[in-house]
Amino acid sequence: MELDKHQQAMIKHLFKNGRMKKSEVYTVVPTGGNRARKLDEMKSWGFVTYDLRKYENNTTFVELTEKGKMIAQRLIEIDQISEGKVPENQVL
Repeated sequence: MELDKHQQAMIKHLFKNGRMKKSEVYTVVPTGGNRARKLDEMKSWGFVTYDLRKYENNTTFVELTEKGKMIAQRLIEIDQISEGKVPENQVL
């Protein structure tokens, strides 16, 4: 399994914003980028969970699992390192 750039963007967006509607998660991925398939893959890998609310206009909420949160933290640390910033808990 390998997260592509769109999946990385979605997982970091969820980490920064917490539980969100599925449509809100999609805002960080261009239209036509197979957004639903990519999010479903992350669900099958155990990175996110879905919460379908049938009585709230069939709204689906997406949330990171503990595993997904750990991955998001690492992705953010990698971004910080590539920008020349040292993550808070790291000493060089």
